[in-house]
Amino acid sequence: MCGITGFVNFNSQKPNLTLLKKMTEVIAYRGPDDQGLKIMSNCALGNRRLSIIDLSPAGHMPMWDFKHNFCITFNGEIYNFQELKQDLLRKGYKFNSNSDTEVVLNVFIEYKQQCLNKLKGMFAFAIWNQKEQELFIARDHFGIKPLHYYLDREVFIFGSEIKSILLHPNVKKTLNATALSHYFSLGFGCIASPETIFKNVSKLPPAHYAFIKNGNISISRYWDLADTKAQKISFDEVVVTSAKLLEQSVRRQLISDVPLGTFLSGGLDSSIISALAQNNTSHQLKTFSIGFDDKHFDESKYALQVAKYLNTDHHHKQFRFQEVLDILPKIIDNLDEPLADASILPVYLLSQFTRSKITVSLSGDGGDELFAGYPTYLAHKFARFLNWLPQYLRLFSKAIAITASPLLNLTSLNKHTPNFSNRMKFDRFFDGLNQDLGIQHLNFLGPMPVSQKDKLVLNHQETATAYVAQILKRVSGWDSQKQLQYLDLLIYVGEDCLVKVDRASSYNSLEVRPPILDVDLTEYIFSLPSDYKLHNLTPKYLLKQMAQPYLPDNIINRPKKGFGIPTHQ
Repeated sequence: MCGITGFVNFNSQKPNLTLLKKMTEVIAYRGPDDQGLKIMSNCALGNRRLSIIDLSPAGHMPMWDFKHNFCITFNGEIYNFQELKQDLLRKGYKFNSNSDTEVVLNVFIEYKQQCLNKLKGMFAFAIWNQKEQELFIARDHFGIKPLHYYLDREVFIFGSEIKSILLHPNVKKTLNATALSHYFSLGFGCIASPETIFKNVSKLPPAHYAFIKNGNISISRYWDLADTKAQKISFDEVVVTSAKLLEQSVRRQLISDVPLGTFLSGGLDSSIISALAQNNTSHQLKTFSIGFDDKHFDESKYALQVAKYLNTDHHHKQFRFQEVLDILPKIIDNLDEPLADASILPVYLLSQFTRSKITVSLSGDGGDELFAGYPTYLAHKFARFLNWLPQYLRLFSKAIAITASPLLNLTSLNKHTPNFSNRMKFDRFFDGLNQDLGIQHLNFLGPMPVSQKDKLVLNHQETATAYVAQILKRVSGWDSQKQLQYLDLLIYVGEDCLVKVDRASSYNSLEVRPPILDVDLTEYIFSLPSDYKLHNLTPKYLLKQMAQPYLPDNIINRPKKGFGIPTHQ
């Protein structure tokens, strides 16, 4: 993990080294091991390095190629860099280091933007072409690593975080109404690419690259899960192949020259990642969990059970809720733009605790979206049935449901002290019936119904509804469940979960890798029938079958519980 930043002047003015240093130092926590600054004609590149692969000074960034024609500042990890390096050596390339950064630089020189689909990993980087006076920037397939930018007639500025960009005198802090519209509609309060809360500051979307030259920017997409073609494969074969692909991803992501472990909550996703990691490690794997003094939000007994079952070197820490409140101001100060996902607080504490022992951790992010684990997928399934009923029967069903709601447990957060009442869930569910699929999903998940939000936020150029409709249009030929999984991967994972984990971990100088978000695995799972993932009323059916050889039954089949805190208190 690293922090990258820089800018290109479009006039004859030489870049200011003092300014570049400030832009780099403000994200020093992303890379406490080393700082690099380079000024090249009208381009300035900065880097803060967290040393993971090749700890020697040869891995220093920004890094020139062997001929001093191209210079890179890089954030991320490329898990197949050794194979790519062998290919480049056969082509006559020379290397000064054993780092994956130098491989990325040379694979770009050889293949230009086509290199991006050769990279297996997570990344955000910028490469300056000295001869052409052109900058190339790119972001990984899922957006695991962040990249923001600003462009006007005088300058192009980029950075891992917005705070670097805001230090440049050309950038003014003006509220973006479209981003505010997204914030009140998407996920648990997030802002989707390319928008940010600041007008004229943008996110480079996941799976995109851009060339910047002579004051112009040209942005292109290089990969889209929507291009995945359906396959007809027997379920038994699918279980074997899916397990092999996940294990292959875990094995790749175990590469590290520093101590590595896993987050282990005791849920299915983190447990199977930990099991596969332990099976592919020659030593006892370090695993990490946290708990809270509110027993309803404490899963530590499950984490401990899995750790004992797998024989990992387990570390657990119990927190008081007051400690969560104490870190809230610090997180808000660092976030740059609003993010209302309260689970960033426990992820921060978990990252802080984990970093005291190791530098790299694997996580289970992406499992619910890829394998259909959310209760909302079931809700949509029920909605499709209810939509066939006459209106009076739907109203009758709503009345019965609301009357019975105190007796029911419909929340995945906690059955004793839910953050959202069953009454609220039923209201959202029934109000969403007979609505467009995108609106229905926004009403299920968003902080407030779309109709209410549109009355609060004025003068925005694009509503969240239009944004979601545009995404769903790409996969309009898919069944509704697969459409929603695609939508959740792009918005909830890409713009909420990954942002949350990146910020919470980077503030603690910890690198987090999500093996489930592997391109080969994801393309394969999305090629399969939806019934393999949500089978009748069983969520994550495929993943549960994959986990059978590795985990005890009560862990595989226990009800889903989100990684949350008692916000209701």
